[in-house]
Amino acid sequence: MKHYLKLLISSVLVINCSSKTSLNNIQTINDIPGNWISPYLPEDISDLSWWGMFNDTTLNQVYTIFINKNHDLNLINKQLKISDQIEKIESSGIYPNVSFSNNVNGSKNNPSSFGLSDDAFGGGSFESINYKLNLAVQWEIDLWGKLLNAKKAAMSKNLATIYDLGYFKFSLKTRFVKNYYQSVQAKKEYELAVEYYESSEKIRNLVKERYEKGLRSSIDLRLVESSLSRSKILLENKKIEFKSKIRSLELLLGKYPSGSITISDSFPTNLPSIPIGLPVDLIERRPDVQAELKKLESKGYSLAQSKRDRLPSIFLTSTAGTSTNELKNILNGDYSVWNIVSNISTPIFQSGRIKSNIKIKQNEYEIAKVNYIKKVLVAFSEVENLLFIDNSLKIQNQEIINNVEQTFAAYKLAVNRYESGISDIITVINLQQQWINAKTEKIKIEYLKINIRLNLLLALGGDFKNDKKE
Repeated sequence: MKHYLKLLISSVLVINCSSKTSLNNIQTINDIPGNWISPYLPEDISDLSWWGMFNDTTLNQVYTIFINKNHDLNLINKQLKISDQIEKIESSGIYPNVSFSNNVNGSKNNPSSFGLSDDAFGGGSFESINYKLNLAVQWEIDLWGKLLNAKKAAMSKNLATIYDLGYFKFSLKTRFVKNYYQSVQAKKEYELAVEYYESSEKIRNLVKERYEKGLRSSIDLRLVESSLSRSKILLENKKIEFKSKIRSLELLLGKYPSGSITISDSFPTNLPSIPIGLPVDLIERRPDVQAELKKLESKGYSLAQSKRDRLPSIFLTSTAGTSTNELKNILNGDYSVWNIVSNISTPIFQSGRIKSNIKIKQNEYEIAKVNYIKKVLVAFSEVENLLFIDNSLKIQNQEIINNVEQTFAAYKLAVNRYESGISDIITVINLQQQWINAKTEKIKIEYLKINIRLNLLLALGGDFKNDKKE
């Protein structure tokens, strides 16, 4: 018996030491720089909400509807409630199970059923009835911390879900704003297509007038008629794209897709300001990174729990209540009954089930560790790429403004030269197309600036201090 106790105590000490998970020892990456590699300009945080920084009244109105009516946001809230309940279920093993029962048992017997004559006990049958009121308690005493580790694993798992869904929720919000400004982009491209068609129509009328006077050949007329047809096709395509974007936006708002919602006429000049911070801060700022860390913690606790399965399980079962033949005495303490049972079970031979389960949990823990490191590296990569693109778009925006001005001036000059008879129609059509292409590219860059800024806001971990204002 002494040898058994020594072995048991030694096992507890070994398991306690070996199953303790130290997340501080996890190495993510050794060469994290003190600052971001990609250039950026530090920005101050505004007191406005991140969507309010666009200074777009129409967006603010539509965004409020989105927050209140979007079905996906509502589903996330439901999933968070489910996760809380799952945690309670998976943590419940550490607490006693208490149940209440009330039984009524009645019977009627004849003496002959016991091998006696019918005259026994005064003759005839006899009846009995019994009333029972019981309170039962069953409790597994967590002497080794197995159930405590199960509870901690459930708590970490729930926190991981909260972080994941919180990050996904913010992602949906930024995605909605991106979809909103995609609709603005489609609207501006449609308006540009209208301008292109009207410009092509003016050129066609100019050439047609000169052709009818015999000043231009039929080739010029056919070229401008062809150009006008292309502009009409483009106009119809842009109309389709615009209506499609509007209807998609209405679906996100929980509205019927009528294609009639009002949106902004132009892109905002203000973008949300973002405190870039340091690379090392990103690990704590990104909810999805924190989610992977909590998943790692959960796997560590599950590993500790699996190792403790090798130790004895101690159960305590107790019942207390009353038992009487008279209903009026069911609450009378003189008729009380009680029972206490303790049970100790120790695994001896289970065909390697416990050992295999420990190996599974160990590998799951190692997988979670790798996933955590991968998530950290991906987070760094996303921020570096977005900072680089954001800086590049500032340069592109300056150049595209100049490009639009120059192509428009060249186009107008070509029209004047054509009217003077010193330029051909092909030059006019080509320069007109270059001007339209430049304006289209300018619209795309204006949207990309918003898109990249929102992606950067998400990549850096969210709204920082303003998200609670919703």
